[in-house]
Amino acid sequence: MRIHLLVALLAGCGADPGPRAARRADDAALAAGERALAEGALAEAEQRFAVLVAETSDPEARAVAQYRLATVARRRGDAERARALLAQVAAGPVEERAALAAYQQAMDAIEAGDPAGPSALRGLVEAYPDSAGADKALKFLASHPGEPADAAATVAWLGDVAAAQARFTSADNALWWSAAVRITSLADLAGARADLRRLIRDFPDSALADDALWRLAQLHLRQGEWAEAEAACQALVDLRNESSLLVGSYRSPLLDDAALLIGALRYHGRRDARAAAWAYDAFLAGFPTSTLRDEAWLGLAQARLAAGDQAGGRRALETLLAEEPESRHAAAARSLLADPRPAEMDARLLAPLPFGPTP
Repeated sequence: MRIHLLVALLAGCGADPGPRAARRADDAALAAGERALAEGALAEAEQRFAVLVAETSDPEARAVAQYRLATVARRRGDAERARALLAQVAAGPVEERAALAAYQQAMDAIEAGDPAGPSALRGLVEAYPDSAGADKALKFLASHPGEPADAAATVAWLGDVAAAQARFTSADNALWWSAAVRITSLADLAGARADLRRLIRDFPDSALADDALWRLAQLHLRQGEWAEAEAACQALVDLRNESSLLVGSYRSPLLDDAALLIGALRYHGRRDARAAAWAYDAFLAGFPTSTLRDEAWLGLAQARLAAGDQAGGRRALETLLAEEPESRHAAAARSLLADPRPAEMDARLLAPLPFGPTP
């Protein structure tokens, strides 16, 4: 009896549960449809997505297939069918897909010159504050603020979103984009700094916290506020060091840049060679695999030479050449070894980076 029970148990463990098999079948059907769509085989893509809509019992899979059918219709120039399919998804039970469908509906309206399009995007953010569609809507509205009066209204609305939806991902996005509009359309650097500080304070775990601290540092650089820029860089380093202790080895791509900039700020901004040397030493100890180590070795050598430590400066240069003989700074290192005179402290070398593409 016991053997029969064991056999039955093992057979049950090997069986394919119905719901799991259905999910795998849905995934395979979606993947096949996506491949056909990517290859331009619209008839095949339409057929696969239509079958999935008719046969699946999973609302998520059905919503994805309906959305893709709308994509097929758009590519065929059938705007009416695309609108009907998007309306089905937007009215459906799957919020993430409904938000993306609502976003596409609003963008279609904007492209057609319908003045209700921007209002539809704002409504989407308010209805689906925790969705990718809301993030896309916020980015579009902030990137197209219109005249200064319209930009000021956009900033006010973004502030309302951040206050009303503090529990959702749209809140930190709203603060980020509010700062961006203030910078690019209103020249309101003080207001931008306030938005960025609020983002960092209220949403320290946000994926935008690093970008906010880095942009804050760049804003302070623009105004020659070296101590404030250094504080923003140090906060970025401290934030990520604390996060790594709590959640593991997450590493911001801005971490190296922020830590390295502290040394340059101390050297060229504060004109404190010893403090700069400490910053470069800390960088080299804390970033053993950074691609910016050669720059840190050169900065350390400059700082030590400026502080009167000739032997320490030479050691830093020799280490740079030994560690990275093909470095872009190798020629400068050899020149300094031949004539150990430190670089002039020049705040003009701290020019901020241009505000490029935003997250």
